[in-house]
Amino acid sequence: MTIKAVIFDLHGTIVEYKVNSKAARAEVIQFLTEQGIPQSFFSPNESYFDALNKLESYVKEQPAKGKSYQQMRKRVFEILDKYEMENIETTCLIPGMLETLQTLKKMGFKLGLLTVNGQKATDRILAKYGLKDYFQAVIAREMAPRFKPNPLHLEALLKMLEVNPEEAVVVGDSVSDVKVAHAVKAIAIGVLGGLASKDDLLRAGTDYISNSSPDIISIIKRVNSMKN
Repeated sequence: MTIKAVIFDLHGTIVEYKVNSKAARAEVIQFLTEQGIPQSFFSPNESYFDALNKLESYVKEQPAKGKSYQQMRKRVFEILDKYEMENIETTCLIPGMLETLQTLKKMGFKLGLLTVNGQKATDRILAKYGLKDYFQAVIAREMAPRFKPNPLHLEALLKMLEVNPEEAVVVGDSVSDVKVAHAVKAIAIGVLGGLASKDDLLRAGTDYISNSSPDIISIIKRVNSMKN
């Protein structure tokens, strides 16, 4: 199957912007421990999204403690929204990304956006740079039952785009982007300069490395030429 859809991460892949992730994580953990979630539940190396991915099962096993999972999830999202909106006006587009999106659209690819950012921040960023019309489907964290690297996040977006996993490439700067692509058997393109180093991406098994935005187009052309 040839590639029909290109799915992008947002933060670190399309735009750069500063979020105080350390403070956000600390506030999320403080809130959840106040709801009866023990400190031992949280791993030092996991993100708050990793914690949320396993929180529902934990709450079901401990129904008498704290609020319901949906209540806790809603409050965690509110905390994250606060931090994501703080410095949103200082965002900047990754060099060459606008031209890359324009070219991919002209080439006839379906474009999707898969992000763990909230809908508020995502909408603001897309509006700021006039990017909304480039994407046929956008799934922020509120729309996903689980978050990448859980495949449910990507599967929901593929369904909206009406493409098979084998017809998609996932472009992102993190190990989670690589893992979620491979979880559904899509192709992963790891971009440098964001969250993960080149070694991190290679250890995660990324199929291709992109050194700059124009590389994404050349990689996709190469993949389709091999598939034809």
